[in-house]
Amino acid sequence: MTQGNKEKIGILPSLEVLPFFYAAFMEGVDVGYAAHASYGRIAREMLAGNLAGGVLPWEIFVSEVFSLPGQRNQWTVAFFSKPGPTELVFQAQIHKSIRPDSERGGSKKFPAKLQIGIESRNSLTRRHFMEWLGKVNPIPRPEIVFRFLPMDQRLLSLHTDALDGFIARSPWGRVAEERNLGTLAEGF
Repeated sequence: MTQGNKEKIGILPSLEVLPFFYAAFMEGVDVGYAAHASYGRIAREMLAGNLAGGVLPWEIFVSEVFSLPGQRNQWTVAFFSKPGPTELVFQAQIHKSIRPDSERGGSKKFPAKLQIGIESRNSLTRRHFMEWLGKVNPIPRPEIVFRFLPMDQRLLSLHTDALDGFIARSPWGRVAEERNLGTLAEGF
């Protein structure tokens, strides 16, 4: 789909797309950018023909677009950019209990269940979260429920206490912290 004479490329507003807005890059390509709230939405818009392309994590591109019948010859991976930083945000009271015993003074009980928002069922951030949680070393280990939500819904769900935390590309964790919705987990 074109926007004027420009092809539209779907993006998720985050620090990882900053290189695409570099002046020298913009002069060399004739594309426009369409901001979306989730990678899944970008993939669906690509499949529907509403976008000429999208900036997607590899695992989401492979599982949501490339693996579908008839799609292998329709798309080209132009390049792999360096991964952007990923941030983990918890509600303030959950964050206090997540910190190691030495930092929390042993007074806060670790939650028995955590609901964490992520971008896709195929996201590698689930594994990243479980590795991080292993380093925090809570005993007993809490039950982890991952909720697959677009970015705007992750912010809203944190605000309404429907989520205990979420994982997102930078700067969304800092946005949540600035809005007093949660606290960034350092070391993630």
